[in-house]
Amino acid sequence: MARLAGTEPPTPIYWKIAADIRRRILAGEWNVGTMLPGRGDLATRYAVAQKTLDRAVADLLSEGTLRTEHRRGTYVASLPEQSDEPTTNVSGVIGVIARYAVGASASGEIDNILKRGIISAIESAAAADHARIILTNIHGATGSPDMRISDVAATLKRQGAQAIICVFPSLTDIEYLQSHCTGRDDMPGVVISSGEHRVTNPHVKHVTYDNHAAAYLAAEHLVQAGWDDVVFYSPVWAPWVDIRRSGAAEGLRAAKPTGMLTSVVQDRPFPDDEWEGKISLLAEEDAPLLMPLIRPKTGIVCVNDAAAIGVRNAFAPEGLVAGRDYGMVGFDDSPASLDAGITTLRPPLERLGRTAYDIASGHNSRQSSGERICHHSLLVRRTSSTPSRTQAIPPESG
Repeated sequence: MARLAGTEPPTPIYWKIAADIRRRILAGEWNVGTMLPGRGDLATRYAVAQKTLDRAVADLLSEGTLRTEHRRGTYVASLPEQSDEPTTNVSGVIGVIARYAVGASASGEIDNILKRGIISAIESAAAADHARIILTNIHGATGSPDMRISDVAATLKRQGAQAIICVFPSLTDIEYLQSHCTGRDDMPGVVISSGEHRVTNPHVKHVTYDNHAAAYLAAEHLVQAGWDDVVFYSPVWAPWVDIRRSGAAEGLRAAKPTGMLTSVVQDRPFPDDEWEGKISLLAEEDAPLLMPLIRPKTGIVCVNDAAAIGVRNAFAPEGLVAGRDYGMVGFDDSPASLDAGITTLRPPLERLGRTAYDIASGHNSRQSSGERICHHSLLVRRTSSTPSRTQAIPPESG
């Protein structure tokens, strides 16, 4: 959205609410440890919609001013910093760098769906803020190398960008940002990633999701649904696969200490492109390894939905039905998982994008930590239904 030269964007209402709550805490109206009025009462007091009030509270929770207790309420956790006014981006221009394939054949790939979902959230936040996004896709055309992030960053700086958001960058991209963002004349950087790469430069903020907690939730859900033992399965290996495996193991131990976790992780590299179909095929190839592990009341935590679909396709001709003879949970909330009824963990795409935008634009300047962690949502479908009393008997191996 265009903005008249010399004018500033209007301050969002949720900023004003957050600033007023900080002021009241500093004035002693609500002391540390005090429970605030309910969210509905606060929304009525400020004459705003509930979601506007929730956005203000979310900012105060993320900066550590407030805390919540399950089923009890929201409390003052600490005194806020003295400044009430949010820091604004001087130019209102944010550069976004992503690498994604284009064309009809690539539009349905889950990798593109995830990246586009995050980019859409960034653009929505910028539109509400009357800011401008300059999006650069650095994916090279067929047969051509990707654009270099150093060249793109230089171009964005000439175009007036005040910060850069990198969506699922490569390790090389992250290394460039960490070596060039010094906090002086360089544009600050924000990295959105799956958490497999470390970000150590304090001037490069990191927004990610908690793979460990998501896998913990997957295993816990299977046990609570009645599946006593868990198989963690991945047809490929990557650093984040180990994180999910560890989370599934802890989730099982917490939900059922006597439960048994069996891990099947193949030592294959993660495919570079069009990986969704490739992983499903690899999972079908691995079916003979998995079938002997399917005892009564066994659930499978698949590393992603593509693997889950491959397992389901391979098991079906043997008379094994997901949600009846074995439980199953995947990750990513791919369109195919919805069609197949696969219980899945949905990545927090909107939260990732909005959080990254708030940091890049300066709205979340109170965030002292270099990392912000967002959490998946569990979407329960039929593959994690309560085990059937008349389960099929898996075929004998060999």
